[in-house]
Order: sequence, then structure tokens, then C-alpha cells
Amino acid sequence: MGGNLKEQDLVTTNGGMNALSFCLMALGKPGDTIAIESPCYPGILQLANGLGLKVLELPTHPTTGIEIDALKKLIPKIDLCLLIPNFNSPLGSCMPDANKKEIVTILSENNIPLIEDDVYGDLYFGSSRPKCCKSFDKDGNVLYCSSISKTLAPGYRVGWIAPGKYKDKIMKLKLLHSTSSISIVNEAVANFLKSGKYEKHLQQLRKTLQSNYQNYVQTIAESFPLAPKPAARRVDFHFGWNSIKKSGPPNFMTWPSNRI
Repeated sequence: MGGNLKEQDLVTTNGGMNALSFCLMALGKPGDTIAIESPCYPGILQLANGLGLKVLELPTHPTTGIEIDALKKLIPKIDLCLLIPNFNSPLGSCMPDANKKEIVTILSENNIPLIEDDVYGDLYFGSSRPKCCKSFDKDGNVLYCSSISKTLAPGYRVGWIAPGKYKDKIMKLKLLHSTSSISIVNEAVANFLKSGKYEKHLQQLRKTLQSNYQNYVQTIAESFPLAPKPAARRVDFHFGWNSIKKSGPPNFMTWPSNRI
């Protein structure tokens, strides 16, 4: 992923959503404004709403992610930002590296923490894994979150945060809310990762996902010949479309509370 992380840079969590929850609780307070992609994963909206945060929706292209010019205009209104740069759910967008670098720079210069959810990053179809925003982070302003929930098994509840300069805040919060992670499960997953079998598992998983995607595309084309052509995707469970109305992507979710 290109983050150059070391063991001491990580804080383990009980899954990906627990990682995001720790980040939001550590950095935000009720009434603060969080910028997110629109549309985004519904669980993020639920979490922000539960913590009393105001949600500011960023217009998002189905291929390249959030519109950087829109982010620049909204900077004065934002207290923190949460993005899924690689294969956003539900659009499946993957930001170009240049966009990731610029977003990291903009937020860092304005002292706005970036919470990066990279839970889908390993599910690429190309020859190399897309970089994460954390790989462009020079100031420790990016809190990198991920887990094995989408790649190995959601029931294990194994996730992690690379919180950068916010590590002390995250550690204190973890101590307060959960004391520690489940050691025996973390140890089992760690041994699997060390064995090299995880990478072999990912290779087979990516092949299966790509095959599923191609089957979906073929079925849609045969069943709905007049429908818009599905956009090229590198993960099979997020579908976007090349034909997007001028008003932008459709709003898949209705969540009126605390939306700006």
C-alpha cells in the first residue's frame, strides 16, 4: 500500500468499523462537521449521526472519487474528513494517485484530520495494489484504517489503525472503551499473515471477484441491452455507470439527521 508503516505505528481494533469509531470519537465532538463522499457506505452515516456529527457531502465521481475543487471550497466548514479512496462503496471509485496526494496536502495545510478507510484496497483487479492516502502523509495527519473483514472473514473482527500524530488520543480511547483486542484471534490472524498464505488467498479471491464481475456485466448486457454500459471496475461488489446525469451521482441513501 506504500505507507512504510512499522509495528509501533499500528493500533489493533475489533474490526474496521471499530477503527473508524475510535477515530471519530477521538477527533470529533457533537456539532463538528465531517466531510464524506456522496453516496457513501451507510454505516459511516449511522456512525456520524450517532456521535452527533454534522455530515457534509462531497460530490463524488464514479471513477475518480471526490471532486477536489468542491473540497477546496468547503474547507472553512470542515472539522474532519473521512474517505474511502480505493474502491469506494457503493460507487467503486478509485482516486488517481495525484488526487490522493493533493487531498492529503490540502487537509494537512488546513490542519483537518483525514480518516482513510482502506478496507477494499487489496481487492484490485490490476497488476499492482493502488496506493493509499497514507503513503503521501508527511505530517502524520492521516489516520489509516483497515481490516480483514472484506478479504478473509468478517467474524474475526480484526482491524487496525495507523493514527499518525493522533496515536496517543486513539490509545487512550481504546483503553477506556475496550482495554485490549482479542489476543488469541489476533495471534491466529497474525500467524496466517506471516505464513504467506494470506497473499495466496488474496490472489485467488481477486480472480473469483473479477470472474463474478465479468459475469454480472455480461448478464446485464444480455438482459438490458438498452441500459447504460457498466463502468470498468476492479471490484465486483461495487457497480457504477458511465452514464451519469448532469446533476451528479444519484443519492442512494436517505439520512436526514445532521445532514448539511
